[in-house]
Amino acid sequence: MVKFWKVLVVVLLGGLLLAWFLNYLLEHRAAVRGHSATNLVASMTDEQILRAIGNNPDKLVSSRNDGKDGYSTTYSNETTLVFVTRSIVSGVNVLRVRPEEQKQDWLLGKP
Repeated sequence: MVKFWKVLVVVLLGGLLLAWFLNYLLEHRAAVRGHSATNLVASMTDEQILRAIGNNPDKLVSSRNDGKDGYSTTYSNETTLVFVTRSIVSGVNVLRVRPEEQKQDWLLGKP
């Protein structure tokens, strides 16, 4: 009977450790995607997205490239390079390439 309790305790502790680890991974994934830091959502306009990640849209040059399932708009200047892609298949994706120390990717999904 003592062995049963030892096994039960080990299984429960293992389950708690696994739950903690999975929670850590989910939180880390959200932080990397930028959701927790900026609260970006797919329904935002490009201007709203740019402002939310700390850019002034008036100081950026934009160019749009159409694809078969959506389009991608590039916003750039000497120090900034941001791509906002809108696809009917994958939704909205924001990729900040410059400044290098702020490189980040946000997968926002469909609006």
